[in-house]
Amino acid sequence: MDGRVEPGHDDLRGMSGEAGLANSGVVYFNRPPVGAGLPGVRAARTVIVTGLALSGTSMVAQAVKAAGVFIGAAADDVVHEDAEIGAALARRDEAALGAIIANRNAGHDVWAFKRPNLHEEMAAEAVARFRNPLLVVTLRDLAAITRRAVLSEQVAEWAALEAAAASQVRLLAFLRRLRCPIMLVSYEKAVAAPDVFVAALGDFIGAAAGAAAVEPGRAAFIRARRRRFEGVIDYVADGVLSGWAWEVGSAAPVRLELLLDDAVVAEFAAEQLRPDLAAAGYGGGRHGFAVNVRRFLQRPEAVVRVRVAGRTFELGKSGSRLKQLVRA
Repeated sequence: MDGRVEPGHDDLRGMSGEAGLANSGVVYFNRPPVGAGLPGVRAARTVIVTGLALSGTSMVAQAVKAAGVFIGAAADDVVHEDAEIGAALARRDEAALGAIIANRNAGHDVWAFKRPNLHEEMAAEAVARFRNPLLVVTLRDLAAITRRAVLSEQVAEWAALEAAAASQVRLLAFLRRLRCPIMLVSYEKAVAAPDVFVAALGDFIGAAAGAAAVEPGRAAFIRARRRRFEGVIDYVADGVLSGWAWEVGSAAPVRLELLLDDAVVAEFAAEQLRPDLAAAGYGGGRHGFAVNVRRFLQRPEAVVRVRVAGRTFELGKSGSRLKQLVRA
């Protein structure tokens, strides 16, 4: 990929001396030189906002939306996620994606969508399906992404850091294969100098937004992004450990891990119908579990824990000894 930092585009355009050396945190790739017809002034184009999950894509999407660019009829007002495109990408449904693109092109000269981790769902070559694509890609401090994953996704620190680092390597490989204009944005720099960021963004996409659109740490975003789990271990009866678990607001079954003395001995889903849970308003009630633990009953002093698979959340009563959970 022919990539370069354009001296006329980066930082303070037209300035010289020390002022022109200020670091805006913006890097361009595949962008025509000044005077060659910037892609942002073409009538028909698609703005794609992506980057690692939790890297600041919602902040950029908010600025794009504030500039008056259509960003999806099904996009919510917190994270600005396009549900239609997201569903098509998640299903790898190329026909549905093609229909959405055709519909958006027919209705809008300029439109946008935000999809974190697009590089995990789409081949670089497939980006050419979008009309005159302009990619705005956020990069963020990995420590900050890790901490947000710990707080919002309830993932262990090392797991979150290693996952983010590996995904960032794949993101850069994805970007390197592209031939369309790309704008890399430092989340930290954008937050520190929002006026510089929105000016650069407006120039790149051909639509301007005010610096007020940059609002880091929005309470509504933090609430929306935080995954919450509830559940408890009930008891052991006839050699079967029962209980329930669910992700608040989701009907999907939760994968769980059973640990004895901190060693994982079983993995299963909380997906059994429990009328008591349905009556109490826990989704549709299909969040119960029953797992055979007869082979472990000879270890009555073993400490029992049940946690959401791949996360740090543990069900109520975790930490009890097995003998304490056996119903008399």
